[in-house]
Amino acid sequence: MAIKHNSIYWLDNEKYHFETEGASVIIYDDTNNVLGTLNDLMFKGKVVENVSFKTIKGTGVYNTKGLTGLPTSVPSDKRAILSVTAIGATSSPDMILYKVIGSNGVIAECTSFNGTFTDWSVGGISLQNTINTINTSLSSLGSRITDTNTNISNLSNSLITLSTKFDKHNHDGRYPQLSGDIMQGNLGMKYGASYQFNRSNGQTVNMANIDQNDNFTLGNDQLALNIVSSQDVKINGHKVYTDLNSGEGSGINADQLDGLDSAKFLRNDIVNKVQADFELENGHELRVMPTNNNSTDPYGRILATSGGLVLGVKDANIVGIFNSGIWSNLPITLAAKNSESRMQFAKGNGMIGLYYNDSREEMGFYDWGRNKFLGSFTTNGDGIMRLPESPYFNGRRMFLTNDRPTGDIPYGSVWIGF
Repeated sequence: MAIKHNSIYWLDNEKYHFETEGASVIIYDDTNNVLGTLNDLMFKGKVVENVSFKTIKGTGVYNTKGLTGLPTSVPSDKRAILSVTAIGATSSPDMILYKVIGSNGVIAECTSFNGTFTDWSVGGISLQNTINTINTSLSSLGSRITDTNTNISNLSNSLITLSTKFDKHNHDGRYPQLSGDIMQGNLGMKYGASYQFNRSNGQTVNMANIDQNDNFTLGNDQLALNIVSSQDVKINGHKVYTDLNSGEGSGINADQLDGLDSAKFLRNDIVNKVQADFELENGHELRVMPTNNNSTDPYGRILATSGGLVLGVKDANIVGIFNSGIWSNLPITLAAKNSESRMQFAKGNGMIGLYYNDSREEMGFYDWGRNKFLGSFTTNGDGIMRLPESPYFNGRRMFLTNDRPTGDIPYGSVWIGF
């Protein structure tokens, strides 16, 4: 639609009237550059696209799209209205006011003074949303203030009540101070609560507590515990042993040593019954020490050697027992006073060997396997040799008998009859 304006034109003091259209009125800047038609700049909006808004300096209304430099809240891919008001020279205004209205309802403004631009201040729907948020917050804050007033009123009443109770109660000396005070009575702590201390790093640690099962805990696994006492520390009246008061003479009756019962160890004051083998490493010995011995006293010993063992005394070997035999470098004495000593040898049928009977002063030979006497010598009197059978001399026998001998009679044997 065309916009027409009535105009007056004077000629020789005569006034003439005429009409024109806004689209026909062209507006120029100070340097005669065309800014646009009056219709575009003031009514329809001049179309401007894909340039910086800072290039637009003439007063008017602009139909824009794709302008750069606008606020990010204004969609650049949709049409927007840019209103420009400039003062000063049209080619280089002193001050310009820019006002953009986006398709989403966001309104933003900025100014330019002698070429220096301010930041965009956003209004419109964004401002409304902000106002709505502020209103919501104020409403919530108002509710909280109301609740706070109620709480303050309740607290005031409580303080008045408490003040009344304090006015009627003498509490001087009945409550401990935070520093430097001395308790005059017991300090109780309910189960589940703890006595706490603050460490140097500010951490709070529990140092003593009792749980609902009456289990008491002293100390904390994050801290070292040092108990100091002028005397022995006791538990249930019994002394606690440490590396200072334990050991020999302390009176400790240990039930176990290295997890073993005391019955598993030998004692030196009783006869011990051993139910396991003893092992001596090669070159080591089992010593039999005399009473009140010292390092210079002789002692009996059993020495473990390669392939056997040796019986002896200090620094001397007496008897050796090996798979290959038994040796002795000293006389062996079998002493059995008023009784009979024997040296027996094993054979296929029982034992055979020597004996000495002290009561008869008799040494003889006996076959215990066959229960047969073989002969003997006695030192009682002038000396007697007894033989149960006729002896052999160099393959011949000598018979001492009343009857003529029979049986095994080698050639050359002698018979003496009576």
